[in-house]
Amino acid sequence: MAAIIRERGCHIRVRELLNELTKRGIEVGGLNPASTLTARLARAPSLVFERPYGWRLREPLQTNEAAAPEQGEEAAASTPSTPNDADRRGEVAYEKIAT
Repeated sequence: MAAIIRERGCHIRVRELLNELTKRGIEVGGLNPASTLTARLARAPSLVFERPYGWRLREPLQTNEAAAPEQGEEAAASTPSTPNDADRRGEVAYEKIAT
């Protein structure tokens, strides 16, 4: 989810994010997928909701390559080793969001 918001470069509403996840073949479960996704987003420490704009990344978006961290140890350290590690950072490391 964070990757989609990062690619977009600005806020995203739940319905838009749900549509993008569906386009990418990611199924969101539950009786009401929008509510399920909202609950997941609310628990993600890397995301912030700003009314009326929608969800955004907690850290500011980087606008140029010079501001991006170098590849290497930092990139390797940020790679999730388990779905739970990714979940703590607000990322989804698996295809289906279970309810």
